[in-house]
Amino acid sequence: MSAWRGVALKVIPEMRDIILAAQDYNFLWGEICREFRAALANDRDDFVARFFRYAAWTLSPGPQTRTMPQVSQSAAEIFYEFADELHRWIDRHDFMMIQKGLRYYLGEDRYGEFEHRFLARTRKYVSKRTSETELMCLI
Repeated sequence: MSAWRGVALKVIPEMRDIILAAQDYNFLWGEICREFRAALANDRDDFVARFFRYAAWTLSPGPQTRTMPQVSQSAAEIFYEFADELHRWIDRHDFMMIQKGLRYYLGEDRYGEFEHRFLARTRKYVSKRTSETELMCLI
């Protein structure tokens, strides 16, 4: 099984039939994006967060960022579009993992603007990982 299909099945299992029937990753990305937009309209934050997890995978270091350029470019644009709200669905750790891909696909100027907008919103935002670590230190 291809990596793009396997990761999609793991992250978005409710789309199993569509994932398995997809002819290629571009078709699947289009279907996932449609579901993402529907989830946004219906306040389905769990799906939106998982969408961003899959989108982040397309931008993270690894062969997928070079073999799926249309998908990775689209994912970067969606991250950029939602920079002011992104803190609801990803944390700074996730952001650090995709910086290189975002910088590549957005270019230095747009990436710099994106980074500023995202980090400004997350400065006081406590990630689950951080709060769990702090809790463990208190015990």
